[in-house]
Amino acid sequence: MFLVYRGREDARRRCGNAEPKRRRAPQPACPVACEAAIDYMRCHKFALVWMGHPLAKLRELRGTMIGTERGLWSLDGIPSPLEDRLRRADTERQAAVVRQYLSDMRKVLSEMHRILRPQGLAALVVGPTMINARRSDAATVFGQLAEAAGLRLIGSTPRLLDVTRRSLPVPQQAARQNDLAKRMIREVVLVVRKG
Repeated sequence: MFLVYRGREDARRRCGNAEPKRRRAPQPACPVACEAAIDYMRCHKFALVWMGHPLAKLRELRGTMIGTERGLWSLDGIPSPLEDRLRRADTERQAAVVRQYLSDMRKVLSEMHRILRPQGLAALVVGPTMINARRSDAATVFGQLAEAAGLRLIGSTPRLLDVTRRSLPVPQQAARQNDLAKRMIREVVLVVRKG
């Protein structure tokens, strides 16, 4: 997912005091996925505490990040076909976590719509599954979210991830039996257009 965290800016909200005439291009950062993602704050918590960051502040920051496992229990403007699919989730908590992620992505796409020039393009890199864990539904889900934000999905393509270049590579001898090796073996590149 193309997310911008420059200073205190957040891709879900208006960035600074940008004038409508001055449009900024989105800047790439790490991909964010709803399910099977690596919680970067949890992975680096001890290093950040060792460097002097207070644990309470890290917890507060982690709770505001896209993709963290916090739930949204009330409706928040995601398209009704997606909300209908969430009603079929295994548990209420799972539906709430996915609803929070989709709500955040709707806000990101709305911000992209605001800053893109007419006919401008934006590329997003997302995990292959959003709601259905068994089949790739990222293009369908993001297509509906993009349409709700005033963007149009014009293309998507899956991309295999090289297992030797992962942030947490799995030892080769244990790769077949390790659950970590099964996570995030591919991602989906989506392209949306304004107008």
